[in-house]
Amino acid sequence: MSESEFQVAGKDYRAKRLNAFDAYDVARKWAYVFLMMARAENLTPKTFAQGFVTFTGPTPKSDNDFAMDICLNSVTRKLENGTGYAPVKVNGQIRFEDIGLQEMLEVVYHVILQNRLVDFFVESPATQTQATAGETGAQN
Repeated sequence: MSESEFQVAGKDYRAKRLNAFDAYDVARKWAYVFLMMARAENLTPKTFAQGFVTFTGPTPKSDNDFAMDICLNSVTRKLENGTGYAPVKVNGQIRFEDIGLQEMLEVVYHVILQNRLVDFFVESPATQTQATAGETGAQN
């Protein structure tokens, strides 16, 4: 599985690609968030975090925790001593004390981007062209 590298608050992270079932589970739990992201212009990690908290508010805690665990369990962080990377979550807890709400949501943002989960909610230009052609043909 491929990995992407990114930085949050000056720390280096890696996110593994989610398998199809995990991606499906995250997408169905957070569909409202992904619809918001698909329609947003100039989305940044900070605006994502604000929208994320707003749009996941009505979602049951167990659903949010489930999807959050999938995302965070796919991430490792470079250790300060340079000896490698370590999982962000260990035994259900965030391993690093300096990861607060903003940092956690920025990490999740990068996992979502890495897995192109928002793309599922965006109509591709090819699909739009086919739909338009179908509508034009139906009118004749």
